[in-house]
Amino acid sequence: MDERFVAACRWASHVMRATPKGGKARAEARLRASQARISAAHRRLEGMPDGPQRRLQERRVEREGRRAEAARRASESPPMSAAIEFAGLPVAPHDVRALATLAAILSALPAVAILVAAVAWTSGTALPLAFPILAAPVIAAATVLGYPESAAKRTRLAALGETPEAVSYLAMSLRVRPSLERAIAFAAEHAEGPFGARLRRALWDVHVRTQARVEDAFTGLADEWGAWNAELKRALYAIAHAVREGSRDGLPRARLERPATAAPSGRR
Repeated sequence: MDERFVAACRWASHVMRATPKGGKARAEARLRASQARISAAHRRLEGMPDGPQRRLQERRVEREGRRAEAARRASESPPMSAAIEFAGLPVAPHDVRALATLAAILSALPAVAILVAAVAWTSGTALPLAFPILAAPVIAAATVLGYPESAAKRTRLAALGETPEAVSYLAMSLRVRPSLERAIAFAAEHAEGPFGARLRRALWDVHVRTQARVEDAFTGLADEWGAWNAELKRALYAIAHAVREGSRDGLPRARLERPATAAPSGRR
């Protein structure tokens, strides 16, 4: 299913001549507009006397502040980009948006044709069906736009049973030799599934110099996966800390037992 979705996104991006600049420019424009609104709200608040109007304006400032923060997060790390990266889909957000636009167009044409034919055939009595028929393009676009998040959720579910085993492999290797790179390679070799694939990608990032150090790649993985599994993040950070505190003579056993037992509680 993922392969067909990726192929369709790339084809739609080629047909629609989509570029990554459009989505980024829109996110930056929303951020600038939100910042302008909160600045204007603060200026109006400054000269207001104490009273109901001021309290109302304070609530508006708080609301605009939340919107500005949401716009900032979306500009720095758009939710779709995060979902695509987490699911490991080899597409860009503008490819997905191109497919959503094309799906809306292709579904709108037959929807309009069916509606016109129904109205003409029934002398206008089919007009109540206009809304569900014309909703087809919106549904088609929403389905395409929601696919990356759906794929990310499937990846999370698949990883729930895999992460405790992978953390055990990491701890097992570190008991033999306190080398984080060797431990990641050992766990990646034996772990099957999305988390094992992500461990292999962390090593690859170091080899191609995307990440300068193995520890940086490992803690980056912990931050990425810890966004939905806080206990896994604590386990991985505990392992990184154990490596820093250990020596070639062997790591303290107590520090390694902690992450090895922390991960199984991810089975929720």
